[in-house]
Amino acid sequence: MKKYIFALTIILSIIKVDTLKAQDEEYQKWLKEEQQKINTFMTEEDKKFKDFLEQEWKAFKMFQGVKFDDKPKVVKPPVFADDFDKNKDEKPIKEDKKDKIGKTNEKKESTKPVLKENSNPFKEDKDAKIKESDISKKIDESKQVPEQKDITLNEPKTEVSKTTENPKIQDETKIKEKEPEITTIPEKIIEPKKTVEGPKITPIVVETKVDVNKNDQNATFEYYGTEVKIAYSKELKVTVAKNADNKSISKYWEEMSKKGYKDLITQFTEYKTAISLNDWGYAILLNSFAKQLYGNDRNSRYCFIWYMLNKSGYKCRIGFIDRNIVLFVPAKTKIFGIPYFTSSDTKERLYVIDFDNLSGSLEGSIYTYDGDYPDAKKMIDMNIESPLKVNPIEKTRTVKFKYKGSEYVIDAKYNTNVVKFYEYYPYTDLSVYFNYKISDDTKQTLLNSLRPLVEGRTPPDAANILLRFVQIGFEYQTDDQQFGREKPLFIEEIMNYPACDCEDRSILFSFLVKELLNLPVIGVDYPGHVATAVKFDVDVPGDFVTYKNQKYLICDPTYINAYIGMAMPQFKDGKYENLIEIKHQ
Repeated sequence: MKKYIFALTIILSIIKVDTLKAQDEEYQKWLKEEQQKINTFMTEEDKKFKDFLEQEWKAFKMFQGVKFDDKPKVVKPPVFADDFDKNKDEKPIKEDKKDKIGKTNEKKESTKPVLKENSNPFKEDKDAKIKESDISKKIDESKQVPEQKDITLNEPKTEVSKTTENPKIQDETKIKEKEPEITTIPEKIIEPKKTVEGPKITPIVVETKVDVNKNDQNATFEYYGTEVKIAYSKELKVTVAKNADNKSISKYWEEMSKKGYKDLITQFTEYKTAISLNDWGYAILLNSFAKQLYGNDRNSRYCFIWYMLNKSGYKCRIGFIDRNIVLFVPAKTKIFGIPYFTSSDTKERLYVIDFDNLSGSLEGSIYTYDGDYPDAKKMIDMNIESPLKVNPIEKTRTVKFKYKGSEYVIDAKYNTNVVKFYEYYPYTDLSVYFNYKISDDTKQTLLNSLRPLVEGRTPPDAANILLRFVQIGFEYQTDDQQFGREKPLFIEEIMNYPACDCEDRSILFSFLVKELLNLPVIGVDYPGHVATAVKFDVDVPGDFVTYKNQKYLICDPTYINAYIGMAMPQFKDGKYENLIEIKHQ
């Protein structure tokens, strides 16, 4: 009897397990059907927008990219001949060309210095041990800044961001002619630091909120040295015909709106936060994933980016230029050198974004719709509020320069992956470059190398040595000479490329003044030239501008050997076109 009861118990247990398994399978089947119903549901907004896209599109006149400045730049910077160190005969340090990141204008024959990764950047250099001369005298009368003439202000350029005020340059006649106060410092030797360690950067690890197990596909790709992994469903690979028109694009919107795209947006947003991407970096991330998804299918790739930008809340339109699909986006700041058209409904300037031709020009007429997806409210913001956090491939820039009889050696690390990110960054307002957040490794190594040089000096003398560092340490070339196009450089790029021009030097100098001297500084935009001006706490004679009722002394990093308060001879009349506000923290 006991054997019979035991056998019956076993049989009932098996039946129960099979029943539970069947119930679970039924539940999973029901859940999948319900999920499919949700996925195939289109919101009313999506339906209306799909119908709107089917309507007749319009032709718009395309304008070629606006130039930032029609005036030619200074080709050869002037040299202040009475400099103590005779730096006019000095050349920046020569380095190997082969390790340069990014493209320069190869058509120009040049013997310009190019960066290399130092095998031992901290090796003692006997030539660097030049004793500082015993300089107790001040700069002689021949170096004094001449009295400022009456000067006027040009009409501001329409293509340059304006400040809240329209300040004037003032006459310096009331200021006594005396030299800036220069501190006599003890005789000492500045040598390269033995170790200059930047912050450690760890590989990007993103903890996603998405249930990756419900997705049947994974895309792994590199984003400027950082590995990105995105889980997705194969049903998201919606394609559009090669000979696409507005009706096929409308159909693409309809099909994508029926798919489970929200997990994708969640993951993209998580990476945007982890790598500290701005809006432009986010658009590049979408393009990188779309390349994995669609390969050489350009039309489907661009449709995907357009759809995802709109669903991420960004204004973005799609259209054609001579049958080629391109995207159009408005931006918070002006973008120069990129074709655009003006929307007839919003009057916004929409810039042509061709990810396969970011630096080239486009010809033809624009054919698109006039309106925005209702949930897309944001314009692309080109400002960089956080340092980019892509994985580092570091190199070191070594800069030598002389000041008051001593030669100084400065080392700064930079991440070549950051340089690659900025290589084709759209040319936007100079305020973006003056106010962007520099990478932590470059910031720390650069400031750590320069800080001993300014410690113990008065602010005017400290500003002078920083000015000389930028004037002498970096070779000058215009963007056209170096790249064949206009390209303001971020500081990481200044450390990488062989040369830099006036706005690049001003961007670097203003950063150093702000960080090392804690002094307010602004950019000064002249016709065909950019310099800076600094607000000192002491009265220093020289050329100056007035900004927000405060005196800012001209400091020009492109005027070789010049001291603070000395404007280039051709800009002595002070006819600047715009003053650029730099946030002072």
